Amino acid sequence: MMPKTRDEDHDDHPMLLRSESHLDALSVEMKWETTRRQPLYFVLWNTWRALQKNHESEAESLFLNSPLCHGAGIMLGINGIPSDPALEPKELFDTDTNLLWLKRSARPVTFGLLARMLGTKLSSSDLKTLSGMLLDAAESEAGSMERDQKLSSFTGLKCPDLDVLVDLPLLLYNPSAPSKEFVSDITNLRSAMRSKLGIEDSRTSETKMRSYLAAWDTREGWRDGVYDRLAPMTLKDVARELGTSDRNAKYAYQQGFQLISGHPFSFSNWMRLMGVLHLSGYLGRDVNSVSLSRLRHASSVRGTDDTTLSSSQQNPGTSVLENFPSNEDGFNVTSAIEQIRDMIRSGRENDQILAELELEEDAEPAINELRSIIEMEGG
Repeated sequence: MMPKTRDEDHDDHPMLLRSESHLDALSVEMKWETTRRQPLYFVLWNTWRALQKNHESEAESLFLNSPLCHGAGIMLGINGIPSDPALEPKELFDTDTNLLWLKRSARPVTFGLLARMLGTKLSSSDLKTLSGMLLDAAESEAGSMERDQKLSSFTGLKCPDLDVLVDLPLLLYNPSAPSKEFVSDITNLRSAMRSKLGIEDSRTSETKMRSYLAAWDTREGWRDGVYDRLAPMTLKDVARELGTSDRNAKYAYQQGFQLISGHPFSFSNWMRLMGVLHLSGYLGRDVNSVSLSRLRHASSVRGTDDTTLSSSQQNPGTSVLENFPSNEDGFNVTSAIEQIRDMIRSGRENDQILAELELEEDAEPAINELRSIIEMEGG
């Protein structure tokens, strides 16, 4: 059986993850605009803020060495310390000089990337063979003739995978070459690689992309780098706010979703990107009536504040990613959402849903929110 690709792994993940190819197709400004709207990025940013507040001198080390933070970064396609999601692109580029994680169209290649590519592409047996040779070379000093001799044996290594061209435009270039020749060579190599990978030119201008994001921001309550759930908007509200028709507002919102997530809009995809976290009130500064924490029969889920975001005194290495509330009373938010979705699609009214699931009346705004998402899907 062939191993899954990274993009195929994304399909099985409970969260909706972007493929690398989707992110690479965007300009550096649009990479930032879509990344800072990712719910997981907001959680990552608040984790960093909490570590700075509670462990100032150790914050960077704790963050960079946290497997959960590292894993979240990989899911987002970034690495290092996150930047404030409230920053506009120009502000970010003016204040942050280390933006390699934004993956510009041309950028230096790190040894870490090369090592990762080898680890991903080589078979287990070839990787073991290469590892043994590297360990042997490590016994001699860097730059020594002994190490050079050991590394020269790589050229005669019987490993077909090492002779395969990488599926990235990873090139050796001569910075001393005439600029006209350099530009011509790069242009030709780019065209050949795009043809090989089946990459088509985008027909969507950045002006349209920004109009899609405007619809998304209006509907989802994106303001100043956070999702504000105090004033959720219906599709009609979005259309009125943007001065367009309901149909155009719906299309723009769906395109905004795809721009941010890299996936077509659907109820299930929205749930994987925004649903449980969004409806549970984790993304805003406050928790409002839309929060699915109101679905709980008795005690409610605590809102995300500086205390929630702080690392515990007993375990200072933990982050907000490890501190999501448990369902000690047996209530399962995801299961409740799925039940409500099915009831809505079967034609049940809100009072019937509340009665059948034995929910409090305060859950009705959350049900209405799910109705609006189903309406947006066209289901």
